Amino acid sequence: MHPKYADGREQISMTEEMLKQGYYGEMEDSFFFRVTQEQYEELTKSFLQAKEEAKENLKEVTYTYEELFGETLL
Repeated sequence: MHPKYADGREQISMTEEMLKQGYYGEMEDSFFFRVTQEQYEELTKSFLQAKEEAKENLKEVTYTYEELFGETLL
């Protein structure tokens, strides 16, 4: 998908040739482009690395009830 920036200030201009290669999604108000497997892997590499790092970091701050408060008496 053609990127959109949240602040709306930075926009990427597309040439006519680029527009011919994509297709427009009316509901999303965006252009979509086909990519090869290699391009997909390059585009998602940083995201997937960050996702794995977040999973590992989450382990450091996740505790069970017993780990936090010890064994409870019933």
